[in-house]
Amino acid sequence: GLESDDKIKDMRRRLALLIAAQKKIEGFVNSLSNFRTRRIVRLKALQGLSWSEVARLTGGDTSPEAARSIYRRALAG
Repeated sequence: GLESDDKIKDMRRRLALLIAAQKKIEGFVNSLSNFRTRRIVRLKALQGLSWSEVARLTGGDTSPEAARSIYRRALAG
């Protein structure tokens, strides 16, 4: 019926907005010059991992606090 058509249209509109936002975030991440920073931002912003997971997957001696600091600096520009 009409109600389900409206719901489908609303869901499609929301999906289009989410896809546009994801592309914008990916563009920002790709513009970052440092590989480690790109990885941290990608893991946190696009995959939604915890700081502990981000630190573990970043490797080296990256602590959760260091990953958070690098992330914040990247977002601050």
